[in-house]
Amino acid sequence: MLKTNRIVIILISLLATIALTVIGLYYYNNRIQNVFDEMYYDTGGAGEISYDLFGKRYEEGSYVFGQFNDVTVNYSNVFDEEMNDTRNREPHVYYHDEVLPPHYIETQIDFNFFHKDITGIDFIFKKEIVPGARVLIFVRYNKKINILNSKIIALSFEQGLTYDYLEEESKIKAYLKEHDISAKELDNIYDELMNDKILSDWTKLYDSQYSPSDYGNVKVVTQWENW
Repeated sequence: MLKTNRIVIILISLLATIALTVIGLYYYNNRIQNVFDEMYYDTGGAGEISYDLFGKRYEEGSYVFGQFNDVTVNYSNVFDEEMNDTRNREPHVYYHDEVLPPHYIETQIDFNFFHKDITGIDFIFKKEIVPGARVLIFVRYNKKINILNSKIIALSFEQGLTYDYLEEESKIKAYLKEHDISAKELDNIYDELMNDKILSDWTKLYDSQYSPSDYGNVKVVTQWENW
């Protein structure tokens, strides 16, 4: 009788383990739809991990961006609508200028884990397109609606020690046309940083299901596509 009970217990434990494994795989496969989901969850997305005051998880290098040699990762506290410190922290990844292609001024990745209206990843690319003029491209992966949206949010112009900005789309289009900067050149800026740098680095260090030429299930929207 005791032997039979032991066998039953072992079988129940085995079935429970198999069931949990199947459920876990189903959950993983359904939440990871594309390469940007991989980044989001690997870095601690969806509030599943809380970070202590010193961002301990990140400093231990237990996620992929912590293994990159050519980035600096900083952390910011997250505040609620009443500006109370939630004690959650979000990472900001900054690529070192010397590893970027010529004329690129800045490449930054911001993770949005704990904000009510923003869930996903922001990428910011800045390049000098003509002497004294820089284009700032903002790319947002919105996890809630599974869309990657690229747009120009500003052109900046050096004025001594300061910069003037163009932010209206019509004025940005007119300036680019005046200087013969085509939509294809804007695509090249995106490709050089997102595909050739960020995603190439990512797929070298992470056992990814995707690639720079295959993002997975995500809708890609580009502001300048029909310019």
